[in-house]
Amino acid sequence: CNYQIMIMLTSSICGTGTYYSTSTSTCTTCSSGTYSLSGANYCTSCASGYSSPAGAGTCCAAGSYTTAGSTLCISCPAGSYAAVGFTTCSSCAAGTYSNSGASTCTACIPNTYSATSGSASCSSCPSGSTSKAGSTACCAAGYIAGYGSCTVCAAGSYAAAGDASCSQCLAGKFSLSGATSCLTCAAGLSSSAGAGICCAAGYYVSSSDASTCLACPVGSYAAVGATTCSSCPAGKYTAAAGSTSCTACENRLASPGGTGVCCPDGSYTSPSSSICLQCGINSYSVGAAVCSSCAAGSYATMTGSTACTGQVVTACPAGSGMLSDQLGCYLCAINTFNAGSSSHCSSCPTGMVALTVGSASCVLSPCSIGSYTTTGTSEDCKLCPAGTYDTQFGTGSSCTLCATGKFSAAIGSSLPCTSCAAGSFIDGSGATSCTLCPAGSYTASIGSSSCSGCAAGKASSSIGAASSTTCSTCPTGSYSLKAASNCVPCSPGYYNSDEGSSFCTSCPAGTYDPYYSSTSKSSCLPCPQGTASSLTGVSECTICSAGKYSNVQGTTCLTCSAGTYSNAGVSICADCAAGSYSSTGSSFCSTCSAGTYANVRSEFCTKCVAGKYSAAGALSCSSCSAGFYSNEGSSSCSLCQAGTYTSSGGSSSCIQCPAGTYGAFSGLTSCQLCAVGYYMGTTAATSCTVCPTGSVATEGSSACTVCSSGKYASSPSTCSVCGAGTYSGGGAIACLACAAGSWSLSGSATCSFCSAGTFSSSVGLSSCQMCPAGSYSSGGATSCSLCPIGTYSTLSSAVCKSCSAGTFASSVGLSSCQICPAGSYSS
Repeated sequence: CNYQIMIMLTSSICGTGTYYSTSTSTCTTCSSGTYSLSGANYCTSCASGYSSPAGAGTCCAAGSYTTAGSTLCISCPAGSYAAVGFTTCSSCAAGTYSNSGASTCTACIPNTYSATSGSASCSSCPSGSTSKAGSTACCAAGYIAGYGSCTVCAAGSYAAAGDASCSQCLAGKFSLSGATSCLTCAAGLSSSAGAGICCAAGYYVSSSDASTCLACPVGSYAAVGATTCSSCPAGKYTAAAGSTSCTACENRLASPGGTGVCCPDGSYTSPSSSICLQCGINSYSVGAAVCSSCAAGSYATMTGSTACTGQVVTACPAGSGMLSDQLGCYLCAINTFNAGSSSHCSSCPTGMVALTVGSASCVLSPCSIGSYTTTGTSEDCKLCPAGTYDTQFGTGSSCTLCATGKFSAAIGSSLPCTSCAAGSFIDGSGATSCTLCPAGSYTASIGSSSCSGCAAGKASSSIGAASSTTCSTCPTGSYSLKAASNCVPCSPGYYNSDEGSSFCTSCPAGTYDPYYSSTSKSSCLPCPQGTASSLTGVSECTICSAGKYSNVQGTTCLTCSAGTYSNAGVSICADCAAGSYSSTGSSFCSTCSAGTYANVRSEFCTKCVAGKYSAAGALSCSSCSAGFYSNEGSSSCSLCQAGTYTSSGGSSSCIQCPAGTYGAFSGLTSCQLCAVGYYMGTTAATSCTVCPTGSVATEGSSACTVCSSGKYASSPSTCSVCGAGTYSGGGAIACLACAAGSWSLSGSATCSFCSAGTFSSSVGLSSCQMCPAGSYSSGGATSCSLCPIGTYSTLSSAVCKSCSAGTFASSVGLSSCQICPAGSYSS
């Protein structure tokens, strides 16, 4: 019975979330998935679909949680969740949200987003932007939405609002990066599919950069509307890059298509050759693709001939010899001659020289005209090299260099140098040939040392031009510098409304022009929303960077205000969602840290007041449950320590358990009264103290009461009066029986000795008996003694009396003396 009482008393002090273990005689914490109330002897398993942490006083459904020592379930705040089996709430990931008490997070629907974790709701995308389901950001038209970012459409493609992918522009259209649609190329311009720019005739879109126009290389062309360059066919050429058509080779044979070179008469080419080859002996060409053999009876004595002459010959003139087939004659080589008497040329005799081809005779050295010697002897005679000449016989040590503007192609020339024809020039002495004036220049004079460049605003593609009339005036939409071979189209961002201009005018800041060859200022378009340009002459406006926006034509992007943010290229800044914040010019919103909160469009997060808490990304702070408390800016509530409690939610501190109570565990909502027989005289106690032996205490006592004398502790809470025949001193746990020879009334602190003439023969008597007549006793006697012979006593006598004279007592224990019989006496 006492053992059961002990178990009951001990288990009654085991707090919520614990149970009394009989094996260890201690209070043991319940494991996770179980719970118990205060005073339990065992833990109860949670029902299906419910969970609990270790030491819990209840089980909670998904979407809520509890803490050790608590009997309350707390709903997960909005922006967090707890699935079945979770013992705490977790923040929802960015791109999702939840209401209060959620067991899962919900993905944001299309065209909404949540940029930070712990969101209680999803924000609608700004006007003109879109998002996929579960997005963390919205994308403006011209961008493709991913699950965490926006990808800009490259030049040559576009995306309208809501498009899931970028679409390629068709041929004849173009777009800049981030475009919402493709623009049609202006008249006279063209583009290939996927182009980021329109090109003028003679240009094509680069395959490596869709926003760049490249000039068609020499030997190719692009007509108006063409999207690629075509090689010139055989028989045609281009003199400069960027040509719109090929020019026919007049009376000349073109080399293979695309080389841009024309072969002169007397030459030919083949598909496997990229150079011009001279026609062989006895063949010729004039504007033909091949060399033709000389007709029977005619001949060509030199390679590169343009015609055949004569019939079968029987004799050749002096200075020449007859070919073996008699179809022609050949000139005698240097140091050979034929006076006309032979069919072949003969070597000059010793000491004689023939210093030119076709000599009819040999001459004596020293050197002849067109030659020189450095030693003065005939054996050292050398022909003047090409680019020089000599008109005198003699022993000259050098030949005269051709002057500037003149040339000599022959070796051993005895004639003055030939002046360069109009359309060609030589800028130095000793030249062997003249150089054709390059495209963009001309000379009308013979013997020129240089060519004159076409004036600025004009251009010429002709090579070897002999007149300024070949310089054509540049049309509107183009320009040229001095000596230009072709007019340059105004680049995107520039325009020109005048013919013959040497420059193009830049579009003003805040505008752009994506086209080549623009002819008026009206082609400068305002920068679209989400872009800006502080520079003049741009082909596309700069996309506003993240953290900025532009909703009107302008030269600069505006900065997003605090509490808002933006992706790149938007016309408006989006508000930060509740539970997040941003500073000025932000590209994203930062999640409020745990212990703070923020409303929509916040510049900063506010600390939770004491007694409240929040998870990261909270819209508001939640009050702490009873049994918990928090300081300012807390991310969670703290359990009240053992010996303290809070009875209501939202507490900033815990209350100490008053005297007479205790708190055995943390997280209590009230203190327990000290049990009967226990007490606690101080505050904030974690247990009560058993009253000392002989003292008692009622429930909730702050001190024990010592049982007074004549009483004893009959129970932990009661002092009872000692019964008659017993006694006690102060602080007794039981009353003692009075010894034999003594007695007591109820409530006695001591026993009284039996008075003389009385006795008590056993313990625990409430009174003494009177000695019977014939006996006596002294005080505290346990029995009475018989009166001796000669004495007697009455009832309750302390002593025996002697018989008086004349009487006697012949035996012990007499209650009276007998009278002496007659005839006797006693003294």
